[in-house]
Amino acid sequence: MNLEEKQELLAQFLERWPESAVERLTLPQYVGVRDKDTFTYWVETLTRPLGSIKGTFSDKFGIYLRSKPAKLSKNRTNDNQYTWMPRLGKSRQEAFRTVKQELLSIIRFAATGDFAKIDGIHLHQMFKWKVASLYSNERLVPIFKQEVLSRIADAYGLATTSKTQTSEIHALLINRKPSDQDIYSYMEALYERYGSEHHKEPISRKPQGGTNGKPAKTRKGVATKNIAAQLRNPARSC
Repeated sequence: MNLEEKQELLAQFLERWPESAVERLTLPQYVGVRDKDTFTYWVETLTRPLGSIKGTFSDKFGIYLRSKPAKLSKNRTNDNQYTWMPRLGKSRQEAFRTVKQELLSIIRFAATGDFAKIDGIHLHQMFKWKVASLYSNERLVPIFKQEVLSRIADAYGLATTSKTQTSEIHALLINRKPSDQDIYSYMEALYERYGSEHHKEPISRKPQGGTNGKPAKTRKGVATKNIAAQLRNPARSC
């Protein structure tokens, strides 16, 4: 899929799921079984070319419809159809209200570029940053696996610890993106180099960036390039 096709796919997602549609979102519209038009199916599967979150369980959505209703999940809250994280509430309705409130916060913070505020939202790490990426006006590099983000950050000179915020790493990545490269080809180049545990490049060899290939100047280890909101008008699908 080339850049134009990816941007058209993003436009289709935003046309199907603008913030106003998420505000009206119902639980069956959010997550289902074999329903290819739910919000979660769009985020995880239909928009996979815009960044992958595959390989994790359905509880990353906060609440999900069980494909086998009789099969209950341990350490989760279950009713006769749905399973959800206990912190979300005692009933499916309460759990979904919490999820939707968190989704709307992610969407609004992503749209305004307040990415640091997304760190404090409790939805699953990969899922919330994929949602943020889709609503960010292409101001986040679509890499969501924490171990990969940490390897890239280390390569760029940001020594990550358990206290390093994901938004710090995303700020570093977007500031080091070459100006002539789109976020998707940049993501693919980074994944080619650092996506595997046995990545091809030694960690001491930093990807090109800054002036003459040197790292950009940073403040507290994070590049200081402005990432304020840069709104764009994606092409709409027919």
